[in-house]
Amino acid sequence: MKNQKMKARLRRASPCGFHRRPKEASPATLPASGNPVGFTHQLFPSFPGFYMEEASGGCAPCTDGTDYTNHSNTLPSCLPCMTCKSGEAEKNRCTPTKDTECQCKPGTFRGEDAPEFCQKCSTRCPDGKVMVTHCNPWSNMKCVDQESGTLAHGEAPVPGELGTPSPSSGTSRLVIGIVSGITIVLVGCVVWCFFNGEVLEGKEEVLAPSSLSPILLFLLACL
Repeated sequence: MKNQKMKARLRRASPCGFHRRPKEASPATLPASGNPVGFTHQLFPSFPGFYMEEASGGCAPCTDGTDYTNHSNTLPSCLPCMTCKSGEAEKNRCTPTKDTECQCKPGTFRGEDAPEFCQKCSTRCPDGKVMVTHCNPWSNMKCVDQESGTLAHGEAPVPGELGTPSPSSGTSRLVIGIVSGITIVLVGCVVWCFFNGEVLEGKEEVLAPSSLSPILLFLLACL
């Protein structure tokens, strides 16, 4: 009863449907009294949230959560609200002026290649790739090559800093470090053996410190 009274009140307040208005007349055909000759009926479309009632010729409101119209119209009834499919969740409920909005549930997405149903999200990137964006209801997880310099989870690389390093680059640095260390040790051993050999053989000539290169002096100081 309450809903019927509210609909009747809205129906009376809505300026849509057929309304009488005076016929337009030119000054040549206007009677001496100045009053228009007769009336005509003009159709006013209903507002969004209303429809055109055939019985009365007026406008009636749509029912919240049941049907809707989202533009001015002369429809004989409101449009039924959409029901979300299985695998979808309701994002926004149906109102008299807007249809239901649905989206894929967490863990699924609606791809451009098949927008009519939800697909399962990928759980990991292929080998050699890193994730830059997580899966969301309208797009699958996105991955890029590790060598691209893009950081994981969509972070942009800072100028002057490297992106996600590949395993091969870490191995190369380790090999270079080991080779450098071995080279320094060997050079030190050669220098040590050279000078100790001269002392044991009793040679009178000993190289003055000033004749040694700075690199050899540094290596001798470290032994």
